[in-house]
Amino acid sequence: MADGRIVNRITLCPMQLDDLPGVLGLQVAEAQLGYVAPIADILEQFPASAHRHLVKRDNRVIGFFMIDMEYSRVHPFAPRDDLGFRMFMIDQSVQGQGCGSAAMRLLPAYLLSCYPDRKQVWLTVNCRNLAAYQCYLRNGFQDTGAQYLDGGFGPQHIMVMPFTSGGIDVR
Repeated sequence: MADGRIVNRITLCPMQLDDLPGVLGLQVAEAQLGYVAPIADILEQFPASAHRHLVKRDNRVIGFFMIDMEYSRVHPFAPRDDLGFRMFMIDQSVQGQGCGSAAMRLLPAYLLSCYPDRKQVWLTVNCRNLAAYQCYLRNGFQDTGAQYLDGGFGPQHIMVMPFTSGGIDVR
């Protein structure tokens, strides 16, 4: 079923306080630790301007991401009123099952429903993280051709997704 909110039994939603135990249980494979910090560190380090969101499968927390409302402060390539997509992770127990791709397909409509005054979302992805890069490309993000060089783990592709991704205006 793909009604704009559910794909592959996946839903996106804002994080609530009662979701915390499920969020703290999220883990990524050891090889991915250079690309994303441990979830407890993420929750502690980011300011209130970074809104926390979840990926759920059958109402169970399987993923996490943040929407940074002040992304352009650290990433001047992004226009001031655009969103930043940060710290996307899918729990290692469900990786390879299409959950990340399903979440990406839901993302434009979801973000537009949460942030109706915004037009696009930006991200950076490490050049060595080929799986994530390919997932983003397949699911609506466009590589700008530029790189962000101030990341702590090497150069990163700069990508953007207009909310008219794939030629379909989700507004």
